[in-house]
Amino acid sequence: MALGRNDPCHCGSGRKYKKCHEAQDLEAARAPRLQLMRNAPEPTRRALRGTPPPDALAGPWEVAVAPFPGSFDDDPAARPVVVMLVAGGFVLSVEMANRPPEEPEALAALMAHEVQRAIEATGVVPPEVDVRQPALAPPLRSQLRTPHRIAVRERDTLPALDQALQGLIGHVAGGIVPLTLLRSQPATWAGWGLPPALVHELFSAAATFHRAAPWTIAGNQPPIRVSRAGGAEWSVVVMGAAGEEFGLSCYASRDDLDRLYDPDASDPAQAFVGMRAPIVSLVFEARADVPRRMRDEIAAARLEVAGARAYPVLVVLNTPGGGICLADAALLRDALRSVPRFVAMHAAAFAEDAAPHDDIGWTDAETGLTCRLDAHEGAASRFAAYDALEPCGPSGPGATPGASVPPETDDDASFAPGLVTDTLRRFREWLQRPASGKPVGDATAAAHERNARLLLEHCVHGHARPITAITEYDLRAFLFDWYPRKVLASEREARAMLSSLRRFFAFLEHAARVECPWAPAILGDTDAFLERWRGCPRGVFMDPAVQAWQQELSEDLWARLLIPDDDAASELTFGAMMGPMEHRLHGDLHRQWLQWRDVIIRGGITAPTAVLAALRHRTHEWATTPQPALDGRTPAAAITAEQRAMAKRLRDARPGR
Repeated sequence: MALGRNDPCHCGSGRKYKKCHEAQDLEAARAPRLQLMRNAPEPTRRALRGTPPPDALAGPWEVAVAPFPGSFDDDPAARPVVVMLVAGGFVLSVEMANRPPEEPEALAALMAHEVQRAIEATGVVPPEVDVRQPALAPPLRSQLRTPHRIAVRERDTLPALDQALQGLIGHVAGGIVPLTLLRSQPATWAGWGLPPALVHELFSAAATFHRAAPWTIAGNQPPIRVSRAGGAEWSVVVMGAAGEEFGLSCYASRDDLDRLYDPDASDPAQAFVGMRAPIVSLVFEARADVPRRMRDEIAAARLEVAGARAYPVLVVLNTPGGGICLADAALLRDALRSVPRFVAMHAAAFAEDAAPHDDIGWTDAETGLTCRLDAHEGAASRFAAYDALEPCGPSGPGATPGASVPPETDDDASFAPGLVTDTLRRFREWLQRPASGKPVGDATAAAHERNARLLLEHCVHGHARPITAITEYDLRAFLFDWYPRKVLASEREARAMLSSLRRFFAFLEHAARVECPWAPAILGDTDAFLERWRGCPRGVFMDPAVQAWQQELSEDLWARLLIPDDDAASELTFGAMMGPMEHRLHGDLHRQWLQWRDVIIRGGITAPTAVLAALRHRTHEWATTPQPALDGRTPAAAITAEQRAMAKRLRDARPGR
């Protein structure tokens, strides 16, 4: 990106380049030291320039477009960002832009330009370029595909770049600010680069929202899930119950929102430091607290304001380039219109002493936005949130990740060797003739074998997986759902189950060479297991108490991304009652999901939001790719066809037809 004389200076002072560093740069360019470089060998030129040798740049490069503190006196619509590229501990490029684009594709073009310039300057093509925001990875990957086919990966942190960026911000602005708290603060609404018509609509929607005062009903909890057909889902919070700050906040990640409600958080303000996904908020400020230029802009454009203390101010965190794209701005506009209506229609569900309710959903015919309030949304979970995910499948020479039990092996008589009978025989032999330690007696070995059989058959019958393919999901589902509900055991027997399974997983590791590194922590947490066992309601599957008890585990499994996301692919809608094909495809997707999850995590992406984004992308591809086993149809089309056929059969079977 060539720096013009009227552009902001590269030093970050906020002054124009011609009035700041241009004279010094011209003088440096005329220096004899640089003139001598013309005829110098390449290693000498690199040393004189201070640029790194090629072998220092052989690893991944890191690139980002980050909001930058400051403003330009002669450009009230400025929204400064810095485009930075770092590799091998060297800053290869730092460029400032005062009016960056808002859309991910255009931001990716800025980043791709800097990467290409660095390739030309260094002669090195990086094997990989790392970015922070998931939305920037696909367009950047597309733009770097030719001619170099450079891999692009999402990372929660960019260590070298973050250090360099912190140093630059500290030098120019003073102090150290967590990079996740960097936000754009243009002095006018024009700084967001939104079309004037959309800004008018946002102000009108904000005025309607303020007059409706939904905070008097909804307070700060529970969150409302909002989405539109084919789009992402946001968790929305109405602010104002405390009487301090009023407005609407939209969180792209529910995990980030849960940080604010964590009862163990010592400082709620620190919750924002760990957030990674975009947050878009519209807050209301008093007229005196709004920049004069913004007030003048609002008056000149005749934008609607609900009152002297209701001037809308846009605040974003963790968005690509610190801006707001058109789709997110439109979602915010529609949420400002639809959420007050939804809250007013379901006021009883938002009361602090509200009775339990089923899921509440409503689609606004005017905006097309769907608002949803989930059952048990306000219930505290016994499980924690997860900052980083780890692989959930087996490893080791004997492991067969992703393997499944063929449909025809439904009974013990047809089980292939190793699925149940042979595995139990080998387990008992290992217990009675261990490589080290004291062997167990016949009665003890028989008890361990009985307990291990329950897990084995749960995997084979329930999840169609051989034990060599067991996953963390299988063990958690067995211990925290199936065993407490299905086995009428005493507490002594329940404790013995943990003991038997600890032995069984040791056998898998040492004798079957199947390693499950996640198993010891699960089997060692006796308190968590007994809490689930003691709290299990006695009743049939459809009892509300049983479903509420199961819901807690489902939320934990989803937080760990051990079960597919319901919104992973808009083309897929699994029914409550599945036909044979739908049931098989549902199992296939879950098996694929767990495999994709491990591949993504082992590739270095561990943040739940980033892993989920990658999983959703793969699920969409799976759902829309024709399969020979489905006669060339896609899974989405095959499921839809079977659902329609089943619905027709039900209609035809009604009396009187």
